Amino acid sequence: MPTVEGRVLVSLSPLVNIDLFKRGHYYISCRLSDSLQKGTASPLEVKDIFGSAHSRPRRGTFRTELNGLSEHTYPGATKLEDRFITQTCLIEYTDQSFVLGEYFLFKYVYPIRTDHTEVYVPSQLTLTLDLMFNGEEELPSDPTTFDKVATRTLSLTLDWRRGLHCHWPVIFDYFHMASIGITAHASLYSISPDTPITEEPALGRRRSWFLNQATPRLTPPISYSTLLFGGCSSPPFSLVGSDRSDPAAVYSAPTEQVRRARQVHQSIADVLTLARDSLRQDFQKMSGVEDLSQATSSGPYEEGVTLDEIEEECKVHMVSLSLQLQATWEWFCNSALSHPDTIDHLLVTAHKEKLKYIKKSFLWSDDNHDSKGKSHVDHSNSQWISNMAAQTRKGLTNLPPLHCIENIETSSNASIVFVEVCPWLTRRGGVADNDPEKRYNFQDQLSPYLLRALPGNRRQRRQVAPQARHLVVCVHGLQGNQFDLRLYRTYLELALPHQKIEFLMSQANQLDTFTDFNIMTDKLQDELLSKLLGMSHPPTHISFLAHSLGGIVVRSLITRPAIAHLIPSFHFLLSICGPHLGTQYQTGMVSAGMWLVRKWYQSQSLLQLSLKDSPNLRDTFLYQLSEAQTFECFRHVMLLSSPQDKYVPFQSARLCTGGEGTTALDKVHEEMASRMMTSMEQFGVNLTRVTVHHALPTSAHSVIGRAAHIAMLDNELFVEKLVLCHIARYFV
Repeated sequence: MPTVEGRVLVSLSPLVNIDLFKRGHYYISCRLSDSLQKGTASPLEVKDIFGSAHSRPRRGTFRTELNGLSEHTYPGATKLEDRFITQTCLIEYTDQSFVLGEYFLFKYVYPIRTDHTEVYVPSQLTLTLDLMFNGEEELPSDPTTFDKVATRTLSLTLDWRRGLHCHWPVIFDYFHMASIGITAHASLYSISPDTPITEEPALGRRRSWFLNQATPRLTPPISYSTLLFGGCSSPPFSLVGSDRSDPAAVYSAPTEQVRRARQVHQSIADVLTLARDSLRQDFQKMSGVEDLSQATSSGPYEEGVTLDEIEEECKVHMVSLSLQLQATWEWFCNSALSHPDTIDHLLVTAHKEKLKYIKKSFLWSDDNHDSKGKSHVDHSNSQWISNMAAQTRKGLTNLPPLHCIENIETSSNASIVFVEVCPWLTRRGGVADNDPEKRYNFQDQLSPYLLRALPGNRRQRRQVAPQARHLVVCVHGLQGNQFDLRLYRTYLELALPHQKIEFLMSQANQLDTFTDFNIMTDKLQDELLSKLLGMSHPPTHISFLAHSLGGIVVRSLITRPAIAHLIPSFHFLLSICGPHLGTQYQTGMVSAGMWLVRKWYQSQSLLQLSLKDSPNLRDTFLYQLSEAQTFECFRHVMLLSSPQDKYVPFQSARLCTGGEGTTALDKVHEEMASRMMTSMEQFGVNLTRVTVHHALPTSAHSVIGRAAHIAMLDNELFVEKLVLCHIARYFV
């Protein structure tokens, strides 16, 4: 039967410990399978690439070669029965990285079951990565004794005619945060006209009616003769000559069948030729080196007369083209994989593809608000936001050919981000700096994952960066702890590995967030001053990332005289669902729940947030805080909110009002919003409102609004996207 055979070469490197809680021995298991169950994938061998681009010396001294098959044994990279495992690494501290120099070669084979057009259909392959762990001090003698602690699945959409050469960064889950760079090279290897038919692998257990129903039966493979000439088993022949009684007469195949055979064979030959030429073109594209060698081509085959002769000639020609393709694949492995510019090209290409895809879930627009913070557009309308989010998710198609299913958003789980620029910057023409198409670049190949913003003059940045030191203070919300903003810290560190950023994960108030705001402010003040005293060099910039109630604590901190000398260093404030106008407009269910919590814990902070800490609304804590200069002390302010969050009123987090109010509370809200917005305009603060619509499943938590409130912290894909595409630029 005719079969299609491909090769998939996978590199897993480098392995970086971002924030693994458990210290011990780790390795990664790699297994390739067919998502459509059309063919079979099996591991072939481990190849060594000496002098890999990840660890290469200076240009000009780079030397490398493809070693081919070598003796690989555990704890080094090893081939097991159906998978490969990387070398075993002892992880002892954060930011530890390991450059793994091996390539894993997989063989993929599938039979042609219907006709030659199957060669044109892309294959859907699945690459499964398992993070294996063993906490024993001594390295175990058997790799199968390791425990699987995390799994990631990569999807490869492979067009065999043009091959696949991609890179993709993979991050394991929240509790086992490590990253690994995946580089994959795949190509058609050969099309064999005659391969012995083997039985399909059994399921390993007794057949049953259920299994027969659940497992679809595949169409049996066809023969090469059927592929060429069609389904007729004994086609008629025509006599060359006029005497049918002559035993020496020569018979020839019908013209229609000959034409079909030639067309089918030419189509397959074109696929082999295109695959061969694509490998050479891809090498030139990745390395920038012109391929001076000329691909050999087998000349026209002899014109056969009988069906057997035609079939034999087609086989010979197909084998010749397959041998050329195999030789080109081996040349590609020796030339392209060892070239110093190959990995650079793949890294930049992967970055651009990922940024281009992420950009689809951002909606950027000019904000139009008056001095009172009233919106003239529908950005404050929850229904409009929901409709726009649903429409935007439909456009999240055309995933990259190589991507990690768990590390990329799709139309079913994407968070849609609406970014609005403050009105005074819009009038001054300052919108361009908020464009998501910021120029990013890679500076450190040991962090292949991460986008780095490089705005401004590079020479200036190199001169300023060594002296700059940025302190980022992360403040949790109600009943929170120091780990609430861990994802923001992690992705900032990954996105900006060369920036001198130091974090203070505030824990002064994590034991009691129901107390008075003034008490919480005192604790945060003492914690911040203590941190500054312990730093070897004073920070040139101080920024705050605050969630919910933490945003009010930060603003209250700025009013303290003991902090006044630090105000010139204040740089960026990220307020994540902060109730800056109070919590008076919560839904009935949430309001009733908060009332019970307030009564049960005798919470003074919840009383102050509800503007009920004083009979006179203008004597309340929040109103008096709005009269002080707080937001104005920062160069950049970002207000992050979601209409799905019912814990903090949407307009309170956005610092705007919906319209003219008639009640005393409405007028107080308008005064607070107008005062803060006007003051920020006078001081030229770069204010950005970011509205998020999450794709939340229907649950009790989503109904009461808690799911959206917490998703701002624990939705890894959302936090990664927000940090890389928007927040990181404030720290460079």
